[in-house]
Amino acid sequence: MQSLNDGESHSTTLEPSKSFKSRAIFDTMEVSTKQFYMFDNDTGEIIDLRTSQIVEYDQIQFQKENAWQDFWKESQQKTLELIKACKLGQFSIVESIIQSSNFIDINAKDSNDQTCLHFACSSGNFQIAYHLIQKGSYVNEQDCDGYTPLMVSVKNNHLDLVDLLLYNKANVDRQDFQMNTPLHIALDNNCLEIIKLLLKYKADPYIQNADNINALQLISNTEQQQIFKQFGYEKQYITEKMISSNKETKESNSSHRSSISRIMKFLGQSVPTNSLQKQTYQARQSVVPIGGQNIGPDSFTYHKELGKGSFGIVYLVKKKDELNSLYAMKVLRKEKISQKLLPYIQTEKSILSVIDHPFIVKLHFAFQTQYKLFLVMDFCPGGDLTKLLDLKSKLPEHVAKMYTAEIILAIEALHQNKIMYRDLKPQNIIIDNKGHCMLTDFGLAKTDIENEDTKSFCGTPAYMAPEVVNKKLYNRSVDWYQLGTITHEMLFGMPPYYSHNREELFENIKNKQLKFPQNNLSKEALSFIQQLLERNPSKRLGAKKDSEEVKAHPWFQGINWDDVMNKKLPVPTPSIMNQANQTLQVNFDEDSQIQQRKTIDNWTFISD
Repeated sequence: MQSLNDGESHSTTLEPSKSFKSRAIFDTMEVSTKQFYMFDNDTGEIIDLRTSQIVEYDQIQFQKENAWQDFWKESQQKTLELIKACKLGQFSIVESIIQSSNFIDINAKDSNDQTCLHFACSSGNFQIAYHLIQKGSYVNEQDCDGYTPLMVSVKNNHLDLVDLLLYNKANVDRQDFQMNTPLHIALDNNCLEIIKLLLKYKADPYIQNADNINALQLISNTEQQQIFKQFGYEKQYITEKMISSNKETKESNSSHRSSISRIMKFLGQSVPTNSLQKQTYQARQSVVPIGGQNIGPDSFTYHKELGKGSFGIVYLVKKKDELNSLYAMKVLRKEKISQKLLPYIQTEKSILSVIDHPFIVKLHFAFQTQYKLFLVMDFCPGGDLTKLLDLKSKLPEHVAKMYTAEIILAIEALHQNKIMYRDLKPQNIIIDNKGHCMLTDFGLAKTDIENEDTKSFCGTPAYMAPEVVNKKLYNRSVDWYQLGTITHEMLFGMPPYYSHNREELFENIKNKQLKFPQNNLSKEALSFIQQLLERNPSKRLGAKKDSEEVKAHPWFQGINWDDVMNKKLPVPTPSIMNQANQTLQVNFDEDSQIQQRKTIDNWTFISD
């Protein structure tokens, strides 16, 4: 798992906003038609003056039928230039493009649903963000993770941008797809001044996220506690459950009880509290004897930050006693792990510790200190499939076929080990140094399955099977449906049924007829996708004989599956730069204020 879903988007696929499309249609009307309509700049709607009714752009007939297509083609080029300038922080270019062109959709979204304002807020460029807002950027647009520009600014601790967005009516209580509010995010990242500002704008600290945790329960230090006291929330974050679970440690610092209690039920022995005992315990926990080796944070050198998220950081590391050994080290903070999240982390670690497969990322070491969990895995320098598709838009059929074949063998291995993957998507397919695919991120996987059904609503919306969307019982055939969505995206540049609107997306998955864009693909490739995207799970390719049925499809005629397994089939080799040419000074000093912490049983691991 080399990404924590915080990677930069590089997509070049744009989705025009509805108001922009309406405006473009209005501007390209023939004069004889335009006289009957008015464009409302405030609402972005076209109004029929003859009936005073709002009309949709596709209800208007044009003498020039391709007027919209011509307009959008030119607009897309200009908008791509604008997005690039926003990413690079080039204000003069941003200003020039907006001022000189009538073809700009300032609210266009890329395939990750990010707008220019998202990019400006991510990079912390106040000047660009201010200019975009002045020119009509929507401040409450959400990306594929449900993040608004305000959430992006909070996460990156850009106080001036948070102030700007709130002043311009950004929704202070909008929730992302994990149901976190900006206040959750600010507390999680300890952005003290931003916490004050959000509370000043009446942020609601009682809203719960998907883990049923509200902002008050995330208070983790005295500085945060004092801020909430200033706004009248003194000690309200300590619930009865938290107090009862810590009766024996009433003398400990109460400002830390909320985070401790969330992992209490899952963890083992307590940590000594006097200074000398703590020093001895910390030294013992920082270097763990595994299989005759002493493994700990100091066993590695740190070279690059690969990703960062709410629960921790992923580093590029080298093991000190190995030559040319690059790994991805995931470091998780225990106090950030909720009761609901810990089983998913344990599941991932357990799966990776028992699966050894050419197309599944390998876990090499797992260890822990007092306050952190460490997973050391394969480093795949080719990035993930999302970045490849952003770069190429879509893949040649023969390349997509090779990648699909490798993914099939990975799913086959999981199913043979009674594991249902459930989260197949481009972000979870990473490319190794030779160009081969590897599955990663097993947090949503379900273990110990036979043919029994489950009903958990989980996965990434664009790749969910219809039975999951409908919240019906489902089985391992959901993995084959998701393979169909991935294959579709590799060949056409986007998942089937895609819409940036979540409700419309789900409706499409459930009911919309599958139609392929114009293409030069083989009939076997199209048939393969169609059979995997069958809405009836019992009729879906792979439902009866699992991987054997999928591998026997005519699209793979002539494929030697032993050659696939042995990585003998040709795939594009990624261009790889030396990413270990500098050394980071990483400080894993533990929080001396926290009076008690627990260890997670059965976490330690070393591969053969």
